[in-house]
Amino acid sequence: MTGRYDPARHDCLLGTMTDQALADLVGISKAAITKRRNAKGVPSYTAQTVPASRAFDELLGTLPDRAVAHLAGLAAATVAQRRAKLGIASYWQGEGKAARRADRAARPKLRPGRGAIPWARYDRFLGTMYDQDLAAVLHIAPRTILNRRKALGLPSYRDLVPALQQLGELMGQVPDDVLAERSGLPVEAIRRHRLAMGYGINRRRRGRYDPERHDVILGMIADAELAARIGVSAQSIAQRRRELAVPAAAQ
Repeated sequence: MTGRYDPARHDCLLGTMTDQALADLVGISKAAITKRRNAKGVPSYTAQTVPASRAFDELLGTLPDRAVAHLAGLAAATVAQRRAKLGIASYWQGEGKAARRADRAARPKLRPGRGAIPWARYDRFLGTMYDQDLAAVLHIAPRTILNRRKALGLPSYRDLVPALQQLGELMGQVPDDVLAERSGLPVEAIRRHRLAMGYGINRRRRGRYDPERHDVILGMIADAELAARIGVSAQSIAQRRRELAVPAAAQ
């Protein structure tokens, strides 16, 4: 390490990214950054990051687990585990065999005859994914999503993609909300793009598989590549993928 910590320049960055990322930026040891952060009473980046599963608690039970998983960028199994832990009944509980068959359909649907769309729950997703994808999750016409998004003056996700790509590997090193404030992009769009690109994954040689962070990437890239990024065996990735019935990535 050959860098030098400058409190005037670097104190403001404490807790806005991982200690290791700031250490790499400054050119000093991670231990030195951690010691300085603790001395200033600044919580760690990890402590400030709300797990994705908790960020979507309000939707649990209001949609099928698969639909919530799609919106949250998580595996349906992760959503189901979180819902069960909170003691929230399944969306389909008590609906009978027909409803349970519908829950296994390829695309989740809102309950027939549900009535007016509860936009207060779903407005935050407008512009954070393609209109047709959100429409498919909510089982409404893409035109309805388009009209609602335009009424709120929100840009389309397609228009945001170039700006999201420019953030590069800052995703996962700097908190999503900090990146959103600096870039002017929706925090939800940043989070979803980060998960899709695999940023923020532990790249140590010997790592640990975290279902909340890694299930969403299964099948998106080759098992061996994902295993190398996390620091686990390709066999363990393949086994987890089969457990969740996720097809392998196309070669």
